[in-house]
Amino acid sequence: MTKNQAWVRLTLGFTFFSFYGTPAQAFESDQFNLAPAPLSDIGPETSEFVFQQLVLAVEAANTRLEKKPEERANADPVLVEEFDRRLGVGFPGSKIERFMGKHEFKVANSRFKPRYRDSIFFHYRLTHLTLSPTVNLFGHEMGTDKIGHFFPQGYDYYKIVQKQMRAGLTEEAGIREAIKWGQRTERGFYGMRLTAVWSNGDLAANLAGYHFIKNLLQEVILNGVKRAPMVKRIEVAEGASPRFEVSVNEASASELLKPWMSGHFNEALNPSNYYRGVLKTAKRALRRTGCAAWVGRSTERGSTIDTLRAEISSHEAWNGMDYGFRRDADVWFTIADRCF
Repeated sequence: MTKNQAWVRLTLGFTFFSFYGTPAQAFESDQFNLAPAPLSDIGPETSEFVFQQLVLAVEAANTRLEKKPEERANADPVLVEEFDRRLGVGFPGSKIERFMGKHEFKVANSRFKPRYRDSIFFHYRLTHLTLSPTVNLFGHEMGTDKIGHFFPQGYDYYKIVQKQMRAGLTEEAGIREAIKWGQRTERGFYGMRLTAVWSNGDLAANLAGYHFIKNLLQEVILNGVKRAPMVKRIEVAEGASPRFEVSVNEASASELLKPWMSGHFNEALNPSNYYRGVLKTAKRALRRTGCAAWVGRSTERGSTIDTLRAEISSHEAWNGMDYGFRRDADVWFTIADRCF
């Protein structure tokens, strides 16, 4: 794909989303370029914000169910929808992304966006213009777009799974359908058709977000640990409106997202597939500006090329589950192979 073709696709894509799109996140991110100084951890403050939105969602769901008796028989989706309203819907970008992009965090050095001439999207100016900044959440660096996938697209997965289960399928079968939908979005205007990138990190965030949404009201197992529901239903008199109550201890609100963050969301540690035009530019930019920093970080941490390759390989599944990971050898590369 030529530079002119990429420009045309991006311009058409923006027009598409402006008039017809669902709330879309920033399109891509770049973790091949590291921040000059270590990024401060905004995980606790982001978790507190999400917790606050959960409290508001519970209050809104309780009020809604009191006013709308016809929804009481199916109360759980009401709670989940109210949660999504506070983190997902919005344009441009989801509400959680706008928070992460504009909020004045208590810590300094909370975001990083590489210069255009240093970015792997050098020569693709519009892609760099919409590039989401890199942030640090509990020691894991990722673009803010991954949190956009985690919550809004996690909710999309939830709706797909619920629809499939109402049709008689198992949850596992519903998840497979949701992953297929996620892969279609990566082939389409959330990925290769618009920005020439198929992001494995996006797909991992989608599935992780689904399980977080599920964990609002159901127990889940994450990394071998059972996690109790974050919200519980209160016993009420027969015929009374259902009521919800947050079961997460407010004292632990600052770590709400900690178990859910991982290297799967880092585009350098969970590499994407690139159309050839972007692939060539990305490889060149990495060798020119990114490799020295990655070699330096690996030296500081005592990492070797083998441990780095093992870390990258560990991201091909999430929580022991297939999330739609794709690796096409001719359009895929790693920092281990290019920098060491």
